[in-house]
Amino acid sequence: MLVPILNRCVIDYVIERIKETSMVDEYIFTLHYFGEKILEYIDESNSFGINPYFVKEEKPLGTAGSVKNVERELSDTFLVVSGDILFDYDLRPVIQEHMREHREATIVLAEVRDVSGLGVVELDKDNRVTRFYEKPDPRNIGPALINTGIYVLDKSVLNYIRPGQMFDFSVDLFPLLIKRGTLFGRREIGFWRDIGTYKGYFDAQADILSNRTRIRIPGKKITHNVYAAKDAIVTDPEKASGPALIGEGSVVAGGVILRNSVLGRECKVGSNSALLYSALMNGTTVDTGSSIVGALIGEKSYIGPGKNIIGPVGFADGTRYE
Repeated sequence: MLVPILNRCVIDYVIERIKETSMVDEYIFTLHYFGEKILEYIDESNSFGINPYFVKEEKPLGTAGSVKNVERELSDTFLVVSGDILFDYDLRPVIQEHMREHREATIVLAEVRDVSGLGVVELDKDNRVTRFYEKPDPRNIGPALINTGIYVLDKSVLNYIRPGQMFDFSVDLFPLLIKRGTLFGRREIGFWRDIGTYKGYFDAQADILSNRTRIRIPGKKITHNVYAAKDAIVTDPEKASGPALIGEGSVVAGGVILRNSVLGRECKVGSNSALLYSALMNGTTVDTGSSIVGALIGEKSYIGPGKNIIGPVGFADGTRYE
């Protein structure tokens, strides 16, 4: 939820998409891992005017078990969205169709080429889910419909889950609903990425920077492909090439190449360096003549002069690579 992409936390994008439906009144966050940090962030930076309600799990309950845990707070029809995905779908038609057809469960689907690590869904002619299987061998399957982690559900689905029971949507609940014939899928056309992997993260970043989504790039265009926030200094924007985003107060010296890359706030990139499919978190410095490809560099880190980093790889906050 708190991973920044284009210098905004993923949860900000998720809330933005949900709020634009004008059909959701309450926002409930089920928390476990890093729960306190998520609670603190939303409380301090809530710019959407929502009234969040937080429930922290004492032990992991699974994706469906965590929803059962907040059953008393839910309306008869509710929306579930995973916190580690990025999308630009308009969810209003999904919710409206679910309610109009009096369905028990509707899952939003996307067609993708690479199904590695994803849940593949098969539908009949009435869009009823007939098969659901997790993480198939991508060598044995072509483009397919996958589970996006976005669901519209009726409260009746929670009757299959015991309070405090470890229960997962994909593994436990959906197979039960398939047997009953009450699980439906709706394919959406648009942008969707699972950013839980380096590949997913950098692909999403590249898609947004290339204006292939509805997601707004938070900066002023200074060349045809390079965006910069307030007080950023870019000595040679044409050389940078782009697409790229330079965060507030960051400084990019001459001769720097930036392609499909993002700099956070107060970053510094020394002359004749190159960043390709990479991201620098706030306060990070890359010294002169370094090349970084496919790397996510944590906050307040330092990459020394003449270094070569080839990813996919991540560096923790405060790293010094000299």
